[in-house]
Amino acid sequence: MSGRRVVVFPSVAELGSSLAQLVSSRAEKALSTGGRFSLGLSGGSLVSILGKELPAVPSLDCSKWLIGFCDERLVPFSDPESTYGLYK
Repeated sequence: MSGRRVVVFPSVAELGSSLAQLVSSRAEKALSTGGRFSLGLSGGSLVSILGKELPAVPSLDCSKWLIGFCDERLVPFSDPESTYGLYK
């Protein structure tokens, strides 16, 4: 696994901020070269982390992102178990 590293953050807040910046910079890089940006989202604690931190990124434009929900359940979007519903 050459070139990979593990980063341990001292707090959820620092993890969230760093993750939001990483997602934003990868999206910007992909879209600026004429590429596409796709993001797969899971449920659990990631919902609250990204739900708080991504909107705080300045000049974030996710209108051209393709977002998929990796562990979506077969329930209505209004159901508390719906990953889509939690992010919406």
